[in-house]
Amino acid sequence: MSGCAAHRVCFKPVGDLKLTPAAVATGGYSADQVVSWGGVVIDQTNDALELEVMAYPLDTCGQPDIDNPPLGRFRVRHHHFNSLDIPAGRQLTATGRLREIRDHWHTPLLEEAAVRLWAEPPPVADVGYPVFIWPFISIGISGGGGRISGGIGIHF
Repeated sequence: MSGCAAHRVCFKPVGDLKLTPAAVATGGYSADQVVSWGGVVIDQTNDALELEVMAYPLDTCGQPDIDNPPLGRFRVRHHHFNSLDIPAGRQLTATGRLREIRDHWHTPLLEEAAVRLWAEPPPVADVGYPVFIWPFISIGISGGGGRISGGIGIHF
């Protein structure tokens, strides 16, 4: 049965794992370094040619670990995807070349990026409808065989 269980495909992040978007924003990096960063999509920028991402540390499979504090913001640009198809809130990991920071927010840019979209988390299970408040009272009426009966119940 374990063969049927779904598992995620892991990959090894590239580049210096200590080089975070926040560290790059303050300087002390060289352009054209190749790095892997991951996070949650915040918005599309630059006429939907780029994605803005809130960065998080990567786990052992290269997926953003959103249970940890964020590591800054970065932008992703790739000419082979339409960023409009990637909604805000989606997790991704991007591996690309670090380019010069040209905006006034000091947001690092990964260009020529290979983007990996992670599966969306399953929706929160609905507990059902209606929601019962305990204790509650129910009234029932039934019939059959020429008889009609009813009852009142108090549930705790």
